[in-house]
Amino acid sequence: MEKEMAPQKIIRIVWEALEKDSLNEVCAQYGIQEPQLEEWKDIILDLTDNKESCLFSQDKSKEFSKLEKELQDIIESQVKDKTLKDKLESLIGVYNKRLAKVQNKYDKLFNNINDLLFFSKFDSEERGNFIEVNEKAVELLGYSKDELLNMGPQDIVTSFKRNKKLDSVGKDTFEKKFVTKDGQKIPVEINSNIFELEGEKYILSIARDITERKKSEKKIKEKRNQLEILNQEYETIFNNTQDAMFIIKVEDENTYRYLRTNKAFQLLTGLSLTEVRGETPCEIFTEEVAREVIDNYRRCYKSKTSIEYQETLELPVGKRNWHTILSPVVKEGEVIQIVGSARDITEQKRAREELKKSEAKFKKYINNAPYGVFVCDENGEYIEVNKTACEMTGYTEEELIGMNFRQLIPPESYSQAEQSFTELLDKGRSYVELGLLRKDGRAKYWSVNAVKLAENRFLGFTRDITQRKQVEEVLGEQQAYFQQLFNKSPEGIALLDNEERIAMINKSFEEIFEYKSAEIEGRKINKVLVPESKLAEVKHILAKVKQGESYTGESVRKTKSDNQINVAIKAFPIKLGDDQLGIYVIYKDITERKAEESRIKYLSFHDQLTGLYNRRYFENEMKRLNKSRKLPIAIIVVDMDGLKEINDNYGHQEGDRHIKIIADIIDSSTREADIVARIGGDEFVILLPEADDEIANSIKDRIIDKCKSFTRNFNRKLSVSIGFAIKNERDEDLNETFKKADAEMYKLKRQKKRKEFFKNNC
Repeated sequence: MEKEMAPQKIIRIVWEALEKDSLNEVCAQYGIQEPQLEEWKDIILDLTDNKESCLFSQDKSKEFSKLEKELQDIIESQVKDKTLKDKLESLIGVYNKRLAKVQNKYDKLFNNINDLLFFSKFDSEERGNFIEVNEKAVELLGYSKDELLNMGPQDIVTSFKRNKKLDSVGKDTFEKKFVTKDGQKIPVEINSNIFELEGEKYILSIARDITERKKSEKKIKEKRNQLEILNQEYETIFNNTQDAMFIIKVEDENTYRYLRTNKAFQLLTGLSLTEVRGETPCEIFTEEVAREVIDNYRRCYKSKTSIEYQETLELPVGKRNWHTILSPVVKEGEVIQIVGSARDITEQKRAREELKKSEAKFKKYINNAPYGVFVCDENGEYIEVNKTACEMTGYTEEELIGMNFRQLIPPESYSQAEQSFTELLDKGRSYVELGLLRKDGRAKYWSVNAVKLAENRFLGFTRDITQRKQVEEVLGEQQAYFQQLFNKSPEGIALLDNEERIAMINKSFEEIFEYKSAEIEGRKINKVLVPESKLAEVKHILAKVKQGESYTGESVRKTKSDNQINVAIKAFPIKLGDDQLGIYVIYKDITERKAEESRIKYLSFHDQLTGLYNRRYFENEMKRLNKSRKLPIAIIVVDMDGLKEINDNYGHQEGDRHIKIIADIIDSSTREADIVARIGGDEFVILLPEADDEIANSIKDRIIDKCKSFTRNFNRKLSVSIGFAIKNERDEDLNETFKKADAEMYKLKRQKKRKEFFKNNC
């Protein structure tokens, strides 16, 4: 019985010794020699620990066999008892099964993981070859497992260098590129750890293919750059457009706060961004102005559509007139912001009032107005239209006259049009935005601003707002603001690259300069728009902008048809960080404004009938010459004789013709430096700088001789009365000189009348 229990006792004793970790105590308890217990303990440990350590051996089966044979020899030589021998052999079988199960789990984990696994021995001098790799490494790198086990990290990593952090800390996560067998480079993230096993150091590296992640990161970076560029472009255009732009936050129907304003707003209104940001109209303007401003904001808020109107506001820079457009930003059915664009029309309005002084000026404005102008009767039938109205509708003037405005209205806009026309009849004015149909069937959107001129006469100004309506449909966040400003801006905008080549233009640019995008993009702007006389100027402007400066000014550019036009120009750099991406140039056609300014200036100083200077100019020049040191100064006063008789007998048209003849005679008789003006119906005056009696008499004689010559040649009497006086001393008043000359002229005129009287009556 003792012999049958010996294997069980031996096993129990060994496990008890292992559990207590004390050989002496167990030996004393069971009366066993310590060397005998040590020998059995080594057998059991070899059978367990050593076999598990063989997981990292390249030849596992050989190591297992060696241990099993060693144990078997010991059993056969020292354990003769068959029962003990059977028990130990059974124990060996149990451990073999357990190890096989562990090995199977390990293999599945090792080879089925989605990352690449590499085991290698750590060497402080150089990296050794891989001891083990998984199937994912074989699949991704394209090498066989045997090939990889004869390679090391230096063979598959580009620009391989020892990882100092890994050497010192024992672990690190870093990114590298693997080179596959076919030469393909694959980005990977590697997590390496150094661990110790049976006194040896090993490296376990887990590599993950991050190709898709890198692609995603690249796309994200590209999108971020694109967004930054769009934001930059939006900011650049927002702050450099010549119209006053502002963005309002809508809190409720009665509360509106300013979020942003552009540079033009701050310059034109005199209100800085600091003064208005976060403030309501009531906190900025007077009570009356604030009430008017809020009423318009409320109209836009309630209608949820763009509104357009004119207003006069008292601002820090003074009273100014504005043409304002408000466009709502709608999110989930609610107006959250309002984008405003206001153009200072103070000067335009003043010029328009000047034009309205006469029917001729009014007619000219109508025919050349940039808006469609329609005049209709109380039934809505057109009486008069301008050229732009014909262009907008596609009908000729003859076709439009007699047509009723309702014939242009599509069915869906009937109600809106009738309501607006009723308002015009009742209140004398109306404003509406509605759809219309051209002759060719194309649908357009118009804004119609109408006023009552007389009982049966109504005037409507129309503007094609189709493009603006289209922009409003997609108006959203900052990118939408940019698209609206660029694509729908009334100003021509060109984006240049750093080589001064045109990269992009907007529709207004095409309209101003008559080029299409395909014709002009890629060409240098100097070769396309700049007259030869302006090349040096443009070269200087672009050089400044390339250095980071902005430019604002007025100049001349040429169109595709080689017409030269006046333009207002703004040029500024487009930057992303420290890099300059290109140049933005904004053009505004000011040809009509320049022509009108010149015409108004000319009319303000010239007589319309004769083309000579008028009394206003004469008085200004007399004030200037009164201070002059260049003496003497002569003044000749000329009065046409017999104008009343000519008007009475032949009509005013003939009288005007004689006045122009006299004007031509006087103008042709004077020197280049002399100033000739018509200061009354038949009265003229000549200012002669540095002219004495001799010069004044000479000019007087020339005028009289030419009048006599006309009388002889045309058998019609033409005569004038002339008086002159001289200012010889600086302290003399030129006004007194003029009075003397005028008195001389009237003295001569009276003498002529007395002589004529006696001749006719005696």
